[in-house]
Amino acid sequence: MSQPEGNNKTAIGILGGGQLSRMLSEAALRLGLRPTPFCFADDDPATQVTKDFFVGKLSDRLLLKLFFSKVELVTYESDFLPFEILKSFSDVQFVPPLASLEWVSDKIKQKEILIKLNIPSPEFRRFPSGDLKGWLSSLTSEWKGECVFKWAKEGYDGKGVFIYRGDFRKAETFCERALKRGVDIFAEKKINFKRELALVCVYSTDGSFSFYPLVISEQQNGICKRVTGPATSLGVSRETEPLAQAYAKKIGEELKLFGVYAVEFFEDSSGKLFVNEIAPRVHNSGHFTLDACRTSQFENHWRALLKMPLGDTTSAPAFAMLNLLGPAGVAQKDISKLSTPPDIHFHWYGKKESREGRKMGHLNLVCSSVKELEDRLPELERVEREWLSKFEAKS
Repeated sequence: MSQPEGNNKTAIGILGGGQLSRMLSEAALRLGLRPTPFCFADDDPATQVTKDFFVGKLSDRLLLKLFFSKVELVTYESDFLPFEILKSFSDVQFVPPLASLEWVSDKIKQKEILIKLNIPSPEFRRFPSGDLKGWLSSLTSEWKGECVFKWAKEGYDGKGVFIYRGDFRKAETFCERALKRGVDIFAEKKINFKRELALVCVYSTDGSFSFYPLVISEQQNGICKRVTGPATSLGVSRETEPLAQAYAKKIGEELKLFGVYAVEFFEDSSGKLFVNEIAPRVHNSGHFTLDACRTSQFENHWRALLKMPLGDTTSAPAFAMLNLLGPAGVAQKDISKLSTPPDIHFHWYGKKESREGRKMGHLNLVCSSVKELEDRLPELERVEREWLSKFEAKS
């Protein structure tokens, strides 16, 4: 454990020590703040960029009490948190509020808030308890097999989601696994969407709002693989962006999602938007902002929490972000270096172990035009292949 030194810089706490915490810490340091992550291992990504950090378990109330005594406010990199424990620290300033984060961490509650706000979202049914097989049979019949089953909690990066493709037994097993863990389940009517979109929003504690450009998000096995934008320069109707912003603002105001948060959308063939999920934190779909925008999502998160003027969210004319998803691999020292052209930016998270599908880093490409972006997207894939070859050569 490295405790904060006594100086007059604002000490700000982050629950979590992963890549989002790392990038939040780096942005805080550039603003002259003193970030203090609460990490779960002494080699977490955030421990590598700040000398002030704690290492332990969120179930350790004594360590949490000490951590909270060293910081002026606390934010998060994840919504998978022991809320009952955290709520017992009633004098801590959590931003956004714990109640907001706890609500959004339950996807069924997300659906309920969208209904309340009259914001389109895929039709859903919550499992009421009782006859699981009967419930599954009824839904697959009613929706003609066009179903997606989800866990209300603990799902991320494709986990906790099962797209039904006629295998009833697999759907039943997926649902049973959640119920055994005490996790509620629900089903959505599958949207035959044209593409997925994402919007990163900034909501200041002074009430002001700002938005980054709407982007197109592409998935690989349920994990964000590539982001390109601005979406309205890449075929998305210009009427779509203000509609997405209006939906996102209503959500942010209702739930008090101060700081940076993201809203993921489905766009169908007619151009109609459906909210897929709400992410109450800095988000993977906003990593392009590190190089393509004047102010990154990570810097603006702190600006929003501390009532500093929000930074400019203007972006380059065209950009792309490519996630580097690990195979079963090797230690960081073998793969942390990569030669790239000057305008392809390599961001490495410093994770010591690579696993299949784990987010190990990302590449940002910044372009002066959509034509240049289209021409140069293969370069991102070439750099990714070079990166993957380092694993293959040393495994």
